[in-house]
Amino acid sequence: MARKSTDSVLASTSSRWASCLLLVGILGCSDPVDTEPISYPAPLDTGDGWPTASPSDVGMDPAPLVALLDAIRAHDRHFLHGVLVARNGQLVLEEYFDGQQFDLVEGSPWDYEPVSFGITTLQYQGSVSKSITSALVGIAVDRGLIPDIDAPVFSFFPDYEELSTPEKEEITIAHLLTMRAGWPWFDDDIDGEGSDEVRMFQHEDPLRFILERPLEWVPGSYMEYHSGSTVLLGEIVRRVSGMSLAEFARQFLFQPLGIEGAVWADCRNAPGVAFAGGGLYLRPRDMAKIGQLYLNGGSWGGTQVISSEWVSQSVETQVISQSQSADHYLRTGYGYLWWTGRFDGGYDASMAKGWGGQFIVVIPELDLVTVVTGGNYDVNSSSAEVPFNIYDDIVYGHVLPAIR
Repeated sequence: MARKSTDSVLASTSSRWASCLLLVGILGCSDPVDTEPISYPAPLDTGDGWPTASPSDVGMDPAPLVALLDAIRAHDRHFLHGVLVARNGQLVLEEYFDGQQFDLVEGSPWDYEPVSFGITTLQYQGSVSKSITSALVGIAVDRGLIPDIDAPVFSFFPDYEELSTPEKEEITIAHLLTMRAGWPWFDDDIDGEGSDEVRMFQHEDPLRFILERPLEWVPGSYMEYHSGSTVLLGEIVRRVSGMSLAEFARQFLFQPLGIEGAVWADCRNAPGVAFAGGGLYLRPRDMAKIGQLYLNGGSWGGTQVISSEWVSQSVETQVISQSQSADHYLRTGYGYLWWTGRFDGGYDASMAKGWGGQFIVVIPELDLVTVVTGGNYDVNSSSAEVPFNIYDDIVYGHVLPAIR
């Protein structure tokens, strides 16, 4: 449920303190004036494993955070569904808003449902699912189910041997993890039939849809963002474990983190083949746990869930990607299905990001995890009201100033 208890705090500050950064420029802003100190209460302790504290308890100024929430609430279209901040292992900011949910489980690939988001609401993850799949591959490696990420991909698909070629035999698990398999992929038309991702999702045999394609590049030579590669990884985990990807995730990742009720959609016409690249639904608190798990080197509550070696390799730049810059965050690299980059000021950050505005941003130097969820599904449209890189304004424009 939404934390309405903070409404009076936010209302009392909305006319007194606001930032004039890009985000607030979109939403509207007012000039800051001198006033009494602003406070923000600790999020609700639900017993889910998250200790909570107020921003002031962890050395953060609540004023920039409250200004962010003021600006979001003042806007008549809530393109953001939630904002959470954790510092020093404690949840210190948590707010939710009404919006539209992407319904992949029961609706068509572009159906939206109005939702009043709250602590217990599952949130569509988009390509954040890829980063979770990376974690599951790492757990499979840790358990010896996958002996080597340099293993040829086709060795896990003997039932599709006729689709292999000498060139395709060079594709490895490592290539799938870094989007360098060599297959072309088109996802820009995500709302329509022209998207390879939508066509794969609806195909009667999504594995064949991926594996039969001719290569455009030599494996390992070029990065092409490719959702099908993650579906192959999810299927590899299923085949080596004998468990559905959802059950493997529940038993070896979600359960140790106290994550309950997660839903992972299969490809539409292929029951059992998980849509590993974009079919996961988690609560935002669960997303923050994933971020904290990676910040802690794979450990949660004293339990080593994923090896520290896998975590460090996942968030280390494995391939230099084409630089894409928000105003203050330069995304220059890719690890194992995690983006790598740096905020102005020299703060290295790893990030999981998904369509619609789903972000897990981890800044180890500041012991900081920020989660943003949203329904900005018009991101690929020229009429999009809000830039996809809205996390940049939230993290750089409000969360980092709260620490400084």
